[in-house]
Formats: sequence, structure tokens, C-alpha cells
Amino acid sequence: MLREGSYELKGLTVMSFDFGLKRIGIAVGQTATNSSRPLTTINAKSGRPDAVALKRILDEWKPELAIVGQTYSSTPDTQTPRSSDQSSNRRFSRSCKAFIKLLQSQHALRVTVIDEALTTSAANRSLAEQGVKAHNRTGLRDQYAAMEILTTWMNEQ
Repeated sequence: MLREGSYELKGLTVMSFDFGLKRIGIAVGQTATNSSRPLTTINAKSGRPDAVALKRILDEWKPELAIVGQTYSSTPDTQTPRSSDQSSNRRFSRSCKAFIKLLQSQHALRVTVIDEALTTSAANRSLAEQGVKAHNRTGLRDQYAAMEILTTWMNEQ
């Protein structure tokens, strides 16, 4: 039986989000079967999701828990970012926190945040292995990254 904090995670519908300023990838899964699958990608403007699309998806799937991927660590080539990179990172982090608050307050979801480092790379690899051409991966990559986030979270429970 999966547990997180003080609540049981047996048999829950869980939705994960690969947050981005232009697109947000979404995957869905079940804790009872420890399974996940890519669902869709919605558009965002400066990190603000398409509210109608997000509400429609949440109303249809009715997840009991949301997992949001957020980058915590820097990769070797970005350990000493330029000041403009630091500013972009702060803006991205603020936008991601606003998205999390939106899920919690407007959609009454419990939210867990996990490190999403390398999920986009894993999504690209998975899509390449399936034969999806690079120019066709853009929208799919985000939902596959969301699936990687959800799979990672499930494996950690």
C-alpha cells in the first residue's frame, strides 16, 4: 500500500504536470496498478495555463493528487549561470509556484512537488525509440515528460 505523509495512496487517480512557460504536459495514472500514461499537452502563456483546457481535463479525470515536476538541481553546464539565466530561473520558479497554488486553491488538489531533472531527455529518448521524428516530438515530449515525472514518483512510494 502506497503512503505519502499521513494519507493513503491506494487506488488514487493521480495526475502529473511537466510545467513550462509555453506548454504544460499532463499524464495520468493509477496508484492501484502503479501505472501511468501520457494524456495531453495544454498551452500556457508565460506559465499561465489555458484555464478552460485545464478545468476540462481536471473535471473529466477528477484526480485526487497532483504531482508537479520542478527542477531543483543544476546540470554540470549550468552550475554557474549568468545573471540573465538566474533571472530566468527565478521567473520560471515563481511561475511554477503560481501554477501549484492554482491547482491547490482553484481546483482543490493535493499537490506534491518532485525533482523533474532529466525527464525531458528521457521523454525524447522514449519518443525516438518509438520512431517519432524529432520535428513531431514537441507536444508529445511534454506529456511524456509528465509521464516520467509520475513514474518516478510512483517508484519512490
